Formats: sequence, structure tokens, C-alpha cells
Amino acid sequence: MKNSVSEFLAVTEGKRLCDSAEICTETDEELAERLLITNKTAKIDRLSYAHPDRVPQIIHQAATKLGKHISRHVSLAERRIEMLRYLCKQSIPIDYHHYCNLGECGI
Repeated sequence: MKNSVSEFLAVTEGKRLCDSAEICTETDEELAERLLITNKTAKIDRLSYAHPDRVPQIIHQAATKLGKHISRHVSLAERRIEMLRYLCKQSIPIDYHHYCNLGECGI
């Protein structure tokens, strides 16, 4: 893979930006194979592409087999709103319903 981003990561400024993070590259076929891994330590839960047109067909097919989500929206300039796309929130209240307090009748 040869492009301006990979070239930037190879120079001093790019290495400083990445600090100690390991950068690995893989082909679309290798990524599609990794998508199909169900092992908890190696599995991929989500993918993100910067535009719908950039998602290769082989990635779509691999993600479809296991029902994995591919985020393919154009990134927003407002990062706080952008991060809402990736938020996984779940809450289980003990004594409150999301409409009102259940009080003693719900306990």
C-alpha cells in the first residue's frame, strides 16, 4: 500500500505521532478473513470507512456473514457528535423505569 498517509507514517513526524502504537497493514482479503474470526481476543466488532464508496465488496460479504456493522459515513468536523456513532450504551436500572419511578410497586 503506497499512498500519502502511509508515506507520512514512515517519516519522523509520523513516527512521533504514532508514539509506540504498532501499525500493521493488510490487504482487503486478509481483513475479510479476520472479520470471520469469532475468537474473542482476535475478533473485529466494528469497521469504519470514510465513505460508502470505499468499502470493498469482499469486506461487505464477510461482514454480512456474521452480521457485523460497517460504519461508512463521511466524518463530521464536530468530533463530539461524530463519537455518538460509536457509542455503545446499555443501562439496567434497579428501581427506575425509563418513563418514571417504579416506586414500591416495581420492587
